[in-house]
Amino acid sequence: MTGYLADGPDRFAFDAIGTRWAIETPQPIMEPLRQIILARAEAFDATWSRFREDSLVSEIARADRGGRFRFPVEAHRLFDLYDELHAATAGAVDPWDKAVKITKWVAENLRLVRLDR
Repeated sequence: MTGYLADGPDRFAFDAIGTRWAIETPQPIMEPLRQIILARAEAFDATWSRFREDSLVSEIARADRGGRFRFPVEAHRLFDLYDELHAATAGAVDPWDKAVKITKWVAENLRLVRLDR
C-alpha cells in the first residue's frame, strides 16, 4: 500500500466529489476501510454531484416539470440540517436558494467562455 510512513501518520488520498481528499491518521488505514470510504464517496457523488450526468441532482435538473425522485435513506438528515440552518438564521442561510443561484451563475459563465461544450 502506498502512503505509509514508518514513523508518521498514514495518509490516504483519493479523488471524489470533484476534488482531492486526504485522510491522515496515526495508524494505518487498512484496505477494507479504504474501500468503504471510497464506496461512500462514490455513493454521495452519484446522488449530489451536479457535474455528473448520471447523478440524481443532474436528473432533477433535467426535469423541466418536476417529478418524483428517490433520495438515499440518509438524505433526510441533510434536509433537516438545511431546514435548521434556515430557521436559525431567519432565512439568511438558504442552501437551496444559494445552490440554485451558484449553479445558474456557473452555467452562465461556462456558456460565456464556451467551456460547457
